[in-house]
Amino acid sequence: HLDETGTVSADVKIDIEDATGHTGTISAASNYRLLYASCSGCTFVELETGDSKSGDVVTFSSVAIKDGIYAIGSADSNL
Repeated sequence: HLDETGTVSADVKIDIEDATGHTGTISAASNYRLLYASCSGCTFVELETGDSKSGDVVTFSSVAIKDGIYAIGSADSNL
């Protein structure tokens, strides 16, 4: 959960093993989506597609950070 004021742009990096417990390999970064909801109980929407990966870390580049809740979704068949 993030709480900020003003406009902030950042690279968001998510370590898949830390986030999900998955210890195997991951495929293309584009199989991962950064999801966003403006409040608890609100519906998540797709905010960004993964731009790159290094090991099991997926990077979403230049994300416009907003107050709200973030999650990761995947179409990766390895998970």
